[in-house]
Amino acid sequence: MAIKRKRFKNIVQLLFIGLIIIAAIFVLFLNQILPAIKNVLTRTQAAENSANLVTMYSVYNDALAPSWQEWSSADVDTREQSPAFEGSRSISLISQNTTARLFFHPRRPFDISSYDTITLAVRATENGQSFGIQLLDTEENPIQQLKPLTEFGPELKKNQWIVYDIPLPVLSDNNSEISGLVIKGISGHIRKKIFIDNVMFAQYNVLPTIPGSQDKPTPTARPTVNPTTKPTNPTATPIVKPNTPTPTKTSGNNSWWKPTAQSPIHWHWQLSENFQYPRDVIPNVTVYDIDGEYATKEMVSQLHALGPDIKVICYIDAGVYEDYRSDASNFPSSVIGKKDEGWDGSFWLDIRQHDILLPIMRTRIQNWCKNKGFDAVEPDETENQDENEGKNITGFNLTRKDNIEYNKKIAEIAHDLGLSIGLKGNTTEAGDLVAYYDWTLNEECNQWKECDELMPFVNANKAVFNIEYSVNPNCTQMNQWRMNSARRDLNLVGPKNKSYRYSPCIPDTQDNW
Repeated sequence: MAIKRKRFKNIVQLLFIGLIIIAAIFVLFLNQILPAIKNVLTRTQAAENSANLVTMYSVYNDALAPSWQEWSSADVDTREQSPAFEGSRSISLISQNTTARLFFHPRRPFDISSYDTITLAVRATENGQSFGIQLLDTEENPIQQLKPLTEFGPELKKNQWIVYDIPLPVLSDNNSEISGLVIKGISGHIRKKIFIDNVMFAQYNVLPTIPGSQDKPTPTARPTVNPTTKPTNPTATPIVKPNTPTPTKTSGNNSWWKPTAQSPIHWHWQLSENFQYPRDVIPNVTVYDIDGEYATKEMVSQLHALGPDIKVICYIDAGVYEDYRSDASNFPSSVIGKKDEGWDGSFWLDIRQHDILLPIMRTRIQNWCKNKGFDAVEPDETENQDENEGKNITGFNLTRKDNIEYNKKIAEIAHDLGLSIGLKGNTTEAGDLVAYYDWTLNEECNQWKECDELMPFVNANKAVFNIEYSVNPNCTQMNQWRMNSARRDLNLVGPKNKSYRYSPCIPDTQDNW
């Protein structure tokens, strides 16, 4: 009997140990596997919302939109590589206190009248973290008090992405323009990091559902908006005069490339992913715009070998100092100003100091562009006028006159070296600089309704290139104005990248407007 009782006791002990192991596995499932399933469901919900999407504008998707700046007072990194809700990067935010904030500021007041929702994905690193959101009016004053994210969805959970779809009227109070989007900590471990991704303004055919919300009313259908409807530019239609060109001011031989507005130009712009030959070659494209420092002479020669009409543009930065460039040590501290917000390692230059900067830029254009066989130069960040912004953004209180004079000097350097040069952005000075530049490249003039400011180039029979990231270009208008316009991915990746997007107004197989 004693032996049987001992065996029975051993069996009970084994069963008890087995139950403990099963319970431990169940707890592990709840803590590790279940959040992963919830993340998948969250992404599924986001995909369902995307199916109802009419139009959208991405403030952040792997990178901050070029027309927005990061002016945060909290500890913010807009290039956090892990984790990301979509793509490869997200924003990390650490609030030192309840006054510290993530602050995204558009370079100009942003028109929200075409949208009805703000969407963003948020991931906590601790349970109990509480954050809120608000918009700023054109005077940078809060439109409404900070709204907790819990008003629009479930509480933040550790290591779980939650997508919040926030009705714009709740935050905008009928304001049609804003000057900022703010996210701040409210309570509970705000000094711990959170991650934010896919921040966008959107308009939906059907109101998005809020993940985790059981007591919200069923979304109601709203009138269908045709997503292909083109915006109407409120300005009068400028007159196109392709046969009355403005001469380009030159010195010496002027046999460089001068693209015209006479017929469409099929072009490819690739910056955030290094160009590789032949991987990134695109049929029917005749103009390639790539980073001058990272390109090789052999690569440019290979592109030229594709045909007699091929031209290759050399991208450089002319208005900012970048600490990661190979010639960074050539810039003395006296010309380096405030941080170029939104771009890591980038700082504004004092473009008034011609004696220091122009030799550096000449060497850069000579070594990176001319010596490698490029046909043209695209000098970026050349609209450095604090006067236009109404703030001392650069640290040097630069004026419109300062900016125009510097741009003229950069154009002179390119022409002295026998290279074509394009005016990058800078719509406000297009009329002043059209005589000095051979063509212009613009980002988002459709979004900001300023494409008409580029007409001095078209009227001078000089090519205009335009890219839109978040809206479809008004192709009817752009074709009428003879501007080479397309919708592209924000990061300007290569054609083999899964994020690549290219929707031109004129197909690459068509050679007339």
